[in-house]
Order: sequence, then C-alpha cells, then structure tokens
Amino acid sequence: MEFEPFFAKAAARTLVCMILTTFTEGACPKIVFIERRSSSTISCVTQDKIIAEAFWYRGSISHTIPILRLENGNPGGTEYGKGQYVVDSKGAMTIHNASVVHEADYFFVAFFEDDTFHKSNVTVVITVLPDPPCPQVTNCFSCEECHLNVSGNGTVTCSMLGVRPKMNINWITEGEPGTDITLHQRNVKNNSNGYTWDVSIGLSYGTYTCGQRFVLQCIAHDDHKLLKYSTPVYIETENCNDGGALGNKQSVLISTIVVMAILIVILVISAICYKARRKDQRSLETTVNPEEQPLTSSKSAYLDTAAQRTADYLKGAYEPQCSVHVLPWEDPIPITAVNIDYELTFKNAQETNINSSCHEILRNISLNNLHRVMITADRGNGKTYFMKQIIHQWSQEKVNSFILIYIDADDISQNMDIMSMILKMLPTSHNLTKEVIHQVLNSNEVLVLIDGLDELTVGDGEKSSTAESEKQRKSDTESTDNISRFNARQTIKEILENNLNEEDNNVHVWITSRGLQDTRYEFKLPYVKINLPEFSEQQMKSYIKKTCSYYINFKELTEGKQGSTENTPHQKDKAKANSEEVIRMVQKIVNENNVLRDFKNNFFLLSLLVHIIAAKLTITPEYLHNLIVENMASLIATIIEALLLRYSRKNTKLSKEVIDKIKITLEEVAFRMTVPDETIQVRFPKDRNNIIRIAEAVGILEEKEQDNVIDVYFSHTRIEEYFAAKYISKLDKVKYQSIKKTIEKSHGGVWKLILCLEGLE
Repeated sequence: MEFEPFFAKAAARTLVCMILTTFTEGACPKIVFIERRSSSTISCVTQDKIIAEAFWYRGSISHTIPILRLENGNPGGTEYGKGQYVVDSKGAMTIHNASVVHEADYFFVAFFEDDTFHKSNVTVVITVLPDPPCPQVTNCFSCEECHLNVSGNGTVTCSMLGVRPKMNINWITEGEPGTDITLHQRNVKNNSNGYTWDVSIGLSYGTYTCGQRFVLQCIAHDDHKLLKYSTPVYIETENCNDGGALGNKQSVLISTIVVMAILIVILVISAICYKARRKDQRSLETTVNPEEQPLTSSKSAYLDTAAQRTADYLKGAYEPQCSVHVLPWEDPIPITAVNIDYELTFKNAQETNINSSCHEILRNISLNNLHRVMITADRGNGKTYFMKQIIHQWSQEKVNSFILIYIDADDISQNMDIMSMILKMLPTSHNLTKEVIHQVLNSNEVLVLIDGLDELTVGDGEKSSTAESEKQRKSDTESTDNISRFNARQTIKEILENNLNEEDNNVHVWITSRGLQDTRYEFKLPYVKINLPEFSEQQMKSYIKKTCSYYINFKELTEGKQGSTENTPHQKDKAKANSEEVIRMVQKIVNENNVLRDFKNNFFLLSLLVHIIAAKLTITPEYLHNLIVENMASLIATIIEALLLRYSRKNTKLSKEVIDKIKITLEEVAFRMTVPDETIQVRFPKDRNNIIRIAEAVGILEEKEQDNVIDVYFSHTRIEEYFAAKYISKLDKVKYQSIKKTIEKSHGGVWKLILCLEGLE
C-alpha cells in the first residue's frame, strides 16, 4: 500500500520525538488568538536552521497523524488541500476562515539538515470581539469613561455581549465612608449560536452622604488573562444643603413619608376610577362584541410610532448596504451614483404576466402577491446589486409602508432566528422591547430579504441548542399575548421551508440564488421565480456614463478643495467636454474589443473593468500608475490583482472559488488573443499545429486525451510571465528587452513559446 512508507516514517519520527531530549522547546507562541472568520499564520522560530522535514499535529503527537507536513519542500498532510490549513516552505501553518472547530492544541515538530530537531506546542483560541470593544454599563455609551449623577441609591449593570472566549467580569470599587456597595450574582449565558457568551454582573449602591463622589470600574478578562477590557464609572451624588449630612438624613426621611402619603391617595383614587370604569364596560358588553372593537387611537398611534422607530433603526444598520465597493483600493461608492433599474418579466402567483421595474415592484409590494420570491442569476450577475437597490429605495422613504429585514446568508447559519438578528441590528441605546417588536411585525407588512441561499451554512458545528431555542420561543409567544401572525423566533430554516401560518399574509420572503440543483437548502414552493436579465446595451451605456461621471465629479470636488479649480463657465464647459471624452474612451475600450465579450455577460466583471478604466482616466490613483488601459493584458492583470485583494479581505472559501472561475475565464480570453482565429476551438484535434505542442511542452497548456480527441486546458503556472512578454513587447522596446532577459534566465521554455507566437522562431 502506497501510504505504508509514510506511516512507517511518521511513526519513526514520533518515536524519536518522544525519546530524544536534545531539542529546543518554546519556539512557538504559547497561545494564539484568532478572530473568527479571519486568517492567521503561526510561525515557530527555528534559529535560521534549514528545515528538512516539518510536521503539524492537532492534539497528541503519539495518537494522531500530521494534519500538515513538509518533506523535501513538498507539502501534504490529512488536512492539506482542503482550504482550511496551509503550510509554507518554512514550516509555518496558516489557518484560513477560522471557526470554533479550529480551537485546539497544536504540536509542531521540525527536523533540520544538521540532524537536530525541534518540538513545541501552541494553543489556538478562537475569539469573537464585542462591539463596542469594552464592557457596557447601564446608561453609558462610551468605552473611555462614564459619568452618572445620582441621588441616594441605585443599581448599575455591566455586560459583555456576544463575546468569545467566555469572559470573567467583576466590579472594582473605590468608595468613601458612608457608601454601601452590594455585588449581585454574575450571570453567564451561552448564546443561541453556541459559540459566544453574554456575561453580566449588577451592583447596588447606597449613600447617605450628599455631595459624594465614588468610582467604580468594570473589569473583564478571559481565563488566559491575556484579553482584558475595562470601563471606569464616576458616580456623583447631589450637592449638600446647609443641614449637612445629618440634615440630609432627616430630609430624606421626611421626603419618604410625604411620598408614601401621596402614593396612598393616588391608589385610593385609582381604585374608585377602576370600579366605575368596569361598571361602564359591563353595561356595554351586552351590545358590543369585544372582538369587533378597533384598536384605540392611542394604541394605534403608539404602534405607528414604534414601527417607524424600528424602521429608522434598521435604516441606520443598512447604511453600508446602500453603497457598492467595487475597487478594493477605494472607498465604497453610493449606489445612487451608479444605480441602474432592472426591467423584469415574470408570472405572479395567479399566473399573470408582470412587466415591472424594481421601483414599481416595491411600490406595489402587496398588490402583486409576491409573498415568496426567488431571484436567480449566475454568479457575479448582479443579485446582491439588485438587493442593494431594494434596500436603498426602502431607506429613502420617510414613511415606510412595510418593515424590511435584510439578511446576508454568508454571515449567518440556518438555525438563527429573526428576532435575534433584529436585536443585533438595533443600536445599544434603543428602548424597544421584544413584545413591541413582535407587535410591530404583526401589524405591518414585512419583507425578509435573504441574500445568497447558496452561501447559507449549518454553522461549522455552531448549531443553536434546540431546547433553549424552543424555550425562548415559548417565552416570547407568551409575552406577546399569543400573537401568532408572524413569530419572530422562527429560524431561517423554517422560513425557507415555508413553515408560516396561513394568516401570515403580511410576510414576504425574497431570496437570491444561483438556482443550482445541488444547493444544500431548499426554498420550498409556492414561490415566484424572477430571473435577472443580462445587461442590455442601453443599460451598459448608462452604467458606463454614470460611473465615469462619478469619478469626474469626485476629481473636481477633490481639486476644488485643494484650490486648484475655479468654478467659472469656461471651467464647466471644459469639465463637460472632459466627461464626454472619458465616457467615449471607456465605451470604445469595452465595446470595440472582441476579447472582452466575456466581460459583458458578467455584471461583476463588467463593473470592475469599467471602474478600473474610469479611475485611471480621471483620478489616476497611485495603484493604477502602471496600468495601460489600451493594453488588454495590463487590464487583465489589474483585474486579477483586484480580485485577489478582495479575496484576501473577505477571506472565504466561496470567494476563492469565484476568483478561480473568473481567472479561468480571463486566461481563456488571453489565449484567444494569442492563437489565430481559425484555431480557436474548445477541443483540439490530434494533428493541431506546433503552437499547441510548444504550449503543452512548457506547461502553459495541459491536455487530456479521450476517444482520439485531445482536450486542451489553460494552465495557471506561467500566466504572469506570458502576459508581460507578449504584450509589453509591442509597446516599449526597452521593457521588451528587460522582460526578455528576465525570462531567459528563469523560464527558457516560456520565452521559446513567446518567440514562436511572435513569429520570430
């Protein structure tokens, strides 16, 4: 069996590690904190020795197989190649897209060429930092310090919400004589996602001394005592009267007696009024059915106010969604600057053909009976852009006719519920109770947007506790007088499965999906399916015009602030002429070059291309200094660079899949540019010309033979050198010679291919 030599070798290495004592320890950090969904590289110091072999173990060395290994420069291991663990040429381990499943003790073993070896271990702790990053104190909104003016006594609570690892939290007091401090029991709750905690502790204080100042400090730290947070609280009591402390005690006693007497009088009057009111109600019950009575005007007005307040809070949370971040080097752009309305054709629930725009659909959301909608398009064809348009249009309305709940499926799991997600979106200063939110959702139209059904995950082992979720669900239902139109404790999974009551006519669920057959989760019927159309020529022209106008206006605004532009009629005419020239150039590059035909069919690639060209021709930023917009290879290289930068920031496996797919498309475009038109075929016969043979020989193409036909695929290995030598050579002879020397020294085969393609050999 081919694996036996490896296991035998690994066993021998393990035995050496356990027996020998001449090794160095402590080269790895003892503990490494990695924020969830981020990446981190763990390097172990090897005193500049040359590593012959290196191994990473998860758990005990003697009972596990290496998850990563490096032997003679070749990486491997049980977890290598799965996208989560990577080992580099120096033996360092990188953990990608960290989740709680990566939290463990890891052991590192390295064997050097001088026959010595090294062994050490590191503990990886996955963190989720709170937002804001400090303990939150009642009625305080700053992490720096908090000032409270009080009288007599009161209670304050300190909390750390949604944090990992579990924090220890406590109060440190610096009081004065006359101050009574009582600490409450610490409360620790594991959240429904299963991997974060809410920790809180209360404190009661009492003072009989006026004009006093005392200091509290809420301290939070983890079990490792490496993560530490604190918030100081300064409490001041009211100033003293002339009677001093003793007079203050007497005044407090007198005030208490007066207040109690007033309360007794109020209670007596209230009881009399209540009896009279009940008598009147009983006389009306014989003629009026209570179920037919409408809401009182005061309650209706209250719910309207609460609904608008909820909408306003959500608008604040959705502000980032009202912009598009196309170029990773630049700030996001308001979606209004590049907004293009979609013209849609579909059938509604009554099988009636509907021709409508995005704006019209939202304006008549309940009239079209669009309760459940699946919006489909291929990857990169504008589904999220369409969602952003919906969010922006809703956010611009001063008075909203419905409540919009936006959910990015890439950031959640199927077991999360609507209520918990709404509460996370509300600011810490909100004063809406769960009961009020339930009533708001039940008395208004509700549109739930779920962006990315294909990205929805179970949660990497972070499933919520079913029993705890059911208990909370019952608690919320009881607290809302059994209101059942829309239970906000329903999970994403239940919403997708259409487990809503028949009375839920106010609930609309819209999702985006690539429409794949093998998706993990099913959006169950009945629903209306809307296929997003490809950009028309007119829409593409409009998009190019708006994008160019944005960058030109941005340039004028920047230069105006620097005092280099005068706002004269002549300057305005010149700016307009420049704008039209830039738009014309961008349209020419995009429309007249056949090799960019693939970009037109993908909104994401098209927008990236247009923004890169427009930015280069207007603001000319430093990162585009070397870009030549008339050169397709230069454009393609810049697009790949932007894609990689977006991937490194977002850092998800799905993003890498997107980039790999787009890179293949880009490379196919580049290949068309190098091979004569008559030889462009998906499959090449056996007797294809020498260009294909040379390409295969140097690794730019690879082939697979089946049924006497050779399928040829483009390889990634030499693409950068290929681009540089092929296209720069046509523009600059000095660069041509420089590239020629560089490639001759490194990859002679590539240079031979370039000479062949250029007709020089």
